[in-house]
Amino acid sequence: MLLLVFSSCKNKPVKTSSLPVIDSLPAVLISGLPDESIESVMNPAAKKYGFKFLWVGGCVVPKKLSDSMQQHNEVMYKNLEAKYGKGFRYKFYDKVDLLMNIQHRIKTILNQDVYVKAVNKAFGKEERAMRYEIDPDIKNNIVTIQAYGWEEVDGDYRKQYYYTTSIDTLKDKRFKE
Repeated sequence: MLLLVFSSCKNKPVKTSSLPVIDSLPAVLISGLPDESIESVMNPAAKKYGFKFLWVGGCVVPKKLSDSMQQHNEVMYKNLEAKYGKGFRYKFYDKVDLLMNIQHRIKTILNQDVYVKAVNKAFGKEERAMRYEIDPDIKNNIVTIQAYGWEEVDGDYRKQYYYTTSIDTLKDKRFKE
């Protein structure tokens, strides 16, 4: 009987596609109110440098957690400065500010575009409900935009990408202002 049970198990393949994906990027720990800029600008920028931002607390965190976050982040930023040069943190946040300005401008343009409104509506999103991640290639004046939203899947909310588009900021007259 045991031989039959063990031999039948050998023939069943393991589904690796159903295993959870583990994100092994080191994290800069943050707390406070959720901010769309972390999701849409800061984490994509951080990912290019091999780290992410991770929420570990709300608006009010215990002193012990705050102190441990500060210690952890000091080590993270020292490692990033060793890898990318002195003043990395300030250069990174300057880049984030630039990206946030570009993001705001692009969102304004997309939310006024008739075609984009129609596409968003086709995906069941109300006006201005779609969120956008941007990836600007500043040297080539191209901005790649991924439209996303949060959808409930099996009782859990997950990020759902709907479409990707690009804008050439040199050719698009809306950027000439």
